[in-house]
Amino acid sequence: MDLSDSRNLIRIPDLSSIAPNLEFLYLNGCKSLVEIPSLQNLSNLVELRMRGSKLIQLWNGGDKPLENLKLMDLSWSDDLIRIPNLSSIAPNLEFLYLERCKSLVKTPSLQNLSKLTELHLSDCCRIKDCPEIPCNIRILKLDGTGIEQLPSSIKHLSQLVILSLYYCTALESLPSSIGNLKRLEELDLTECSRLVTIPSSIGELKCLEKLFLRNCSNLASFPESIKQLSKLKLLDLSYCESLKSLPELLVMLKIIKSN
Repeated sequence: MDLSDSRNLIRIPDLSSIAPNLEFLYLNGCKSLVEIPSLQNLSNLVELRMRGSKLIQLWNGGDKPLENLKLMDLSWSDDLIRIPNLSSIAPNLEFLYLERCKSLVKTPSLQNLSKLTELHLSDCCRIKDCPEIPCNIRILKLDGTGIEQLPSSIKHLSQLVILSLYYCTALESLPSSIGNLKRLEELDLTECSRLVTIPSSIGELKCLEKLFLRNCSNLASFPESIKQLSKLKLLDLSYCESLKSLPELLVMLKIIKSN
């Protein structure tokens, strides 16, 4: 069911009596819709997309979790202030998009969402603490959030392939445990303006192919361990004004960007 851009829609009825076998519900851009009824009886629901909604909060979990719900997208919901415990609503969720939810201050622990593979919190500017994240996550996007540090528990994210921290201007350092991300292929620290140094454990990221440090204006040094990154193909150091020198770079490196 696609009701996207129904700008005058102010409420929706109990859909379980109208479309009990509904698998896809799209309510993108429904600017007048500020709440939705519980969807717990839609046991076949696979995708819920409500980008650009005026929701303040979701329904609380009931006694019938949506076992088949794989994707939830509430991005650009500027008024969303609270997310309930999703493990009681959608225990098998795989993709969660909360980009640009500007009023969202924090998310509950997501650790029990054991099938979650992608979490997108980009431009949730009021979020200062990284939520607890399940071990199977593959893509983690925290761009433009207010986080000051990554938890040491990040070392448990053994399946992580992409970690994006673009424009995390409050981030001052990376934990040494980042070296445990053995499958990480892309690390984006662009415009992390308070970042002063990179831990030497970065040399343990044997699968790292792309490292973005563009406009990290306070980055003063770079560890010698970069030479251990045998798969690194792209290193972007453009506008790193405080960086004075680099260790000898790898022959394997395909692209170096610097200004």
